[in-house]
Amino acid sequence: AVAFPEVSIVGGGGASFGMIGWKKLPENRAQPLLLALYEDGPVVVSAAASTPWNIYASGIMNNCEKEAVINHAVALVGYGEDNGMKYWTIQNSWGSGWGEGGFARLPRLDSEEENNYCGWDKSPKDGTACEGGPEKVWVCGSCGILFDSVVPKFKLSKAGLFFRSGQRNNTDM
Repeated sequence: AVAFPEVSIVGGGGASFGMIGWKKLPENRAQPLLLALYEDGPVVVSAAASTPWNIYASGIMNNCEKEAVINHAVALVGYGEDNGMKYWTIQNSWGSGWGEGGFARLPRLDSEEENNYCGWDKSPKDGTACEGGPEKVWVCGSCGILFDSVVPKFKLSKAGLFFRSGQRNNTDM
């Protein structure tokens, strides 16, 4: 298994942020997601934002079911480990009053375990499916975050858009 250092991304850039494209990652695979986050920065991921999300305040959210119904998208901005428990760090669109200042930590398993933490989303139209699409889809990962992942591509700018925590913005781009 490849060991990745802990990563946390801090944003900046305002309304005009220079996105020029995107790349879809393989469905239900943890390793490409880890690699994209490490190499490219934040990744947009699918999520099953079920009732427990509404009351989440802090800690590692440990109530994601395998039979996840994808109905939301969040920014995956980091991963790490706390007291021996691995986690993904997501940023939600629900504002800074939700979770840990607008962020949450979801359980992260080793890649093969994560790839096998799967179940059927029996209501795919609640999330990413279109009319006439499949009646059910196979989703993997904590709260379904491995199912549908997209890496945004940005035009380099002098100010830079994102930097890893502990590093400064590179103004010599």
